[in-house]
Parts: sequence; C-alpha cells; structure tokens
Amino acid sequence: AEVVILRATAPISDAPSEGSTYSVPGTIGASDIVYAGSLETFTDTGVSNGTDYYYKIFSRDAYSNYSSGLQTGPYIQYQLMTFVNQSENYGNISPDCSQGCLYADGTQVTLNAIEDKGYPFIDWTGCDTPNGSICTMTIDADKNVTANFDTCQYPVKVIGSNINYYSSLQSAYDAASDGDTIQSQDMSFSEDLVLDINKTITFTGGFNCDYSAVIGITSLNGNLDVIDGTVIMENYNLQ
Repeated sequence: AEVVILRATAPISDAPSEGSTYSVPGTIGASDIVYAGSLETFTDTGVSNGTDYYYKIFSRDAYSNYSSGLQTGPYIQYQLMTFVNQSENYGNISPDCSQGCLYADGTQVTLNAIEDKGYPFIDWTGCDTPNGSICTMTIDADKNVTANFDTCQYPVKVIGSNINYYSSLQSAYDAASDGDTIQSQDMSFSEDLVLDINKTITFTGGFNCDYSAVIGITSLNGNLDVIDGTVIMENYNLQ
C-alpha cells in the first residue's frame, strides 16, 4: 500500500479526497504534501530549526481510497531537576537529575530517595505521586522535586566490621556482632531491652546527632533484662 504524508505547523484537519492521487510538491488545504509513495522510511529535509511540525499519514489502496489518517504532534521535551534538602551529603536520589534530565512530554519517571550515612528520609516536596521513598513524576512541564532527609542521623549506631544505623536499641543489639560497640544519641528511649545472646557488647550513650562528640546521656525508659552474654554500658541512665 502507498501512503501520503501531510505536514503543517498546527494540528492537521486536512485529508486527501477519495479517488484522487497526489504527488510532491503539493498541498491539501493548509497542509504540505511531503511524501507520496510506498517506501517504508521517509526523512523530511524541508523543516526549519525552532519550528514545531505536525504530520498526518494516510494509507491508500489501489483505488485511491484513503484511511482516516494517523497524526503525530511535535516532539516536546521538559526538564526534571532533583534536589536534596541539605547541602551536605545526607542522601541522594536515583536517577540523579541534579544537573537536569530531559524527558519527552508525558513520560513517567520513578525516583528513589536513598538514605546515606544514617540520615532518615522524611518526605518529598514537589512530587506528583509520593509513596514513601518512591516518587512518581509525570513529565508534562519543567518540574523540580526535592527529597527531604532528617538533619539528625538515626538515634542508634553500631560500630563493628561495618557501620549501620537503627531506630531502637533492641534492633541494634539484635543485629550487632560479638565485640561491637553500640552508640546512642543524647535522648530517651521508651522500650524494653532484652539482652539474651552470648556476645560481648558495649553500649555508649549521650552522643550528638552526627556521633562526633558525647554531649549528654542516654536514658532508657523501660525494663533492662540481661539474660546472656557480657554487657558494658557507659553514659546511660536506667529509669
């Protein structure tokens, strides 16, 4: 089957007449005929930079009966910019669009906020559809989105062969290995702490947000049960 391709600088309502044949150059209404033939590919070389073009493609049978046509609009891109709420490296976003990413109009982009160095993710600013640390953006305009991370690290830190962060003393103890040190911030924990594993653990309390200095004491509001292992506790207030 042969095709006829029309081009215009606005959406095309023109259409070829049944029973008629067309050639290039030519026009139908306000549209230019840019191709008439049976090639599988076609490159339009008669366009200018900075101009949006619309195309409409019609197939033609042997009797010059035409299809209803398939129209394409101009190719439009928009820029997505991603930010984190702190100047320091509290976390990052994947994909990283901090320098700007270009996407075609209507593209859906899924962003993932990734915690770094123990700073908890809080929420998104400017996200179309947030779902926890996941943000889905529909790119239909230039958009900015910010991942907000807490300026204070998780309140418990385990130091051993690796460094990991936790939100409770119990979860840190359960994950710690023999000989590890558990550091906690200058705050109060309302939980029961059960130490029932045969391992030696040192608890050191009273640290500031980034664990660079001891500034106070850690309070435990709950029961402390030492069932097994060896426990050393420094700068702790048991209530």
